Amino acid sequence: MKKFLKYTGICSFVLALIAFILMLGTDSLVYNYKEGAFSVSTSISGTLGVFGGTYSLMGLSTTCNATWSAIIAFILIVVAMIILLAGFILPLLKIHTLDKVAGILNFVAVIALLVAGIFLFIELPCFASANGGGDYSGWSLGAGWIVAGILCLLAGLLSVLPAIFDFLGKK
Repeated sequence: MKKFLKYTGICSFVLALIAFILMLGTDSLVYNYKEGAFSVSTSISGTLGVFGGTYSLMGLSTTCNATWSAIIAFILIVVAMIILLAGFILPLLKIHTLDKVAGILNFVAVIALLVAGIFLFIELPCFASANGGGDYSGWSLGAGWIVAGILCLLAGLLSVLPAIFDFLGKK
């Protein structure tokens, strides 16, 4: 068990990094509308989903406001990656400055990843309310954001065991 615990931090970091890349690099939301022969399709990139900006819908430039859920998920993933990377690198460098708070930091990383994963899934209703209304028919969450949310949840769950062992001091 001890050998497995050594690598869960870096595995969680890799999963969080992949989720972070998917969050920014893939479409956050996809809009598809079809009525008879008329169909409209557009998507909002991950960076627009997080930070806001303009996108084109039916040839018109439309402003997209940033959503609180995407911004918080972005910040939480970055914080969790920093904590996980520090938790993996510092013991290798024989720097023991964070030994006394390692359990608390691991719990912070676990909570951050789990909350970020949940916030990635609630992007659609938050986007609708941030951009003028609650109607989001025709909109769907992008596949990359769904995978990123799942990866964040997996990274958080993978970090639970070492966090518990660090926190209880039974390593």
